Amino acid sequence: MEPSTRSHQTSVPEGSVARPRALADLPGPRGWPLVGNLLQVDAARFHLTLEEFWRAHGDLFSFRLGPSRCLGVADPALVRAIMRERPHDFTRMSSMESTARELGMHGVFSAEGDDWKRQRTLIMPAFRDANLVRRFDTLQAITHRLMLLLSPAAVSATSVRILDPFMRYTVDVMAQVALGEDLNTLERGGDTLQRHFEIIFGMLLRRVLAPFPYWRYVKLPADRALDRALATAGQAIKTMIERAGEKLARDPARAASPETLLEAMMVAASSGGQQLTQGEVLANVFTLLLAGEDTTANSLAWMIDLLVRNPQALALAREEVLRVAPDPTAFTLEQINTNRFDAAVED
Repeated sequence: MEPSTRSHQTSVPEGSVARPRALADLPGPRGWPLVGNLLQVDAARFHLTLEEFWRAHGDLFSFRLGPSRCLGVADPALVRAIMRERPHDFTRMSSMESTARELGMHGVFSAEGDDWKRQRTLIMPAFRDANLVRRFDTLQAITHRLMLLLSPAAVSATSVRILDPFMRYTVDVMAQVALGEDLNTLERGGDTLQRHFEIIFGMLLRRVLAPFPYWRYVKLPADRALDRALATAGQAIKTMIERAGEKLARDPARAASPETLLEAMMVAASSGGQQLTQGEVLANVFTLLLAGEDTTANSLAWMIDLLVRNPQALALAREEVLRVAPDPTAFTLEQINTNRFDAAVED
């Protein structure tokens, strides 16, 4: 997607002040009474629907989901400003928190306010450089699995649905970094945990966008599939938590210096006070595997798409990789830390 150069700023005489516009004054797609634009929205392709709205109406647009009027923002500077002000001035849709609670996965992803601050403070240390360095060899092995999975298609110039292996890759990476678990969904294939996450994430979004909670009165086949996916994924996560508890019990010193985020959360939950509850531990493991998988995998897929559409950028990226890490099987931390941007800056 190319950045938009359109602006909705109203031209006014010098020295005067532009009148702020109300949400209802913004351009946007026409909707139906009561339901608004819901009939135009498919949860599985919601991002594409928003892209269509953006192309038709510009960087700021308004649309309705049932009785709720929503603001669409496609200007990168405004998006960054909004994200910096979360959760003080901007929050997610209220249905996000209620839906996550109902599914038993209300963690940092759906929390707001002080609840979000408390949980985020406990989770962020898992992504510090020291933790990533400690896991480097394993992360390298997971990346090598991805390379082996995609290499045959690259050699034969065969098209692949790139999002699927990326989703498996990000699940494996997140499980290793945050939980100390080698799920290896890349090599197992078939009915892996990642497949259940796909069902859960899709239905989570579908319920968040639903005009009313129909599933409390009647369950469709998709809702029953969600129940099965939740049960399977929930049991797998509980098993991970049990294994982490056994490690902590065998080595009490780990409580003073937890090696994974899961261990840190379990220590916080057992230390008394109001840090984390056992339910929040389970919910945040769900959050890390589910939200991390979707957002990171889609970012990688979009990056590949943009590189393919821009051959010059692809050539530069390929040249950098071959220059900095010519042998992917012997990739090192030193190569990561190499100042590889000097040549580009000089050019």
